Amino acid sequence: HMIVTGKELSGIRGWARCFPRGFTLVELLVVTAIFAVVVTAIISCLVAGVRTWDYARKYSGVEADAMIKLETLHRDVASAFRFYAIAFAGDARAYAFPGLIDAAPDGDYQPEIGTIKYFFDAEKKTVFRKTWLFPESEPMDEKAEKVLTGVSEMTLNYYSLPSGGDSGGIWQEGWNSLTNVPGAVAVVLSFDGPD
Repeated sequence: HMIVTGKELSGIRGWARCFPRGFTLVELLVVTAIFAVVVTAIISCLVAGVRTWDYARKYSGVEADAMIKLETLHRDVASAFRFYAIAFAGDARAYAFPGLIDAAPDGDYQPEIGTIKYFFDAEKKTVFRKTWLFPESEPMDEKAEKVLTGVSEMTLNYYSLPSGGDSGGIWQEGWNSLTNVPGAVAVVLSFDGPD
């Protein structure tokens, strides 16, 4: 056993004053809770960032390529007009309509009235665009422009605007009218692969 004298006790008290007392259990719990909240927030941000990067990586592949290439189809359909000799005609895999096409072979843009046709070739898994000037008929030997490749299926639907007192239009799988145009054309694409 050790006996502590009064002089030694006062020395211990002086020594204790030099070093502040330790943390209490409550203080340690509060610090631990704050640390846990900060770590959880950082991990949540990292997980969200990884998910966003993964989604963007997948989207920038197939969907972005399709969106960019189908912008041509969108512009052509949006700028289509009624023309007495060229009918708007379409089915589930092809759509032809009157429009302005470039007739200059040398690169100078000289728009002339012609027919624009988009069609899907299931064997080649490709969406094509073909144009020809009015009053010519569709050329069979001319190569068509590739719009989008790697497509396993393409379906076109046409929106018939309501007539007269009708309350709403309908979607249909085919279109053939010289005097009327569809209110909208929906293009549904399926691609090969897991995405």
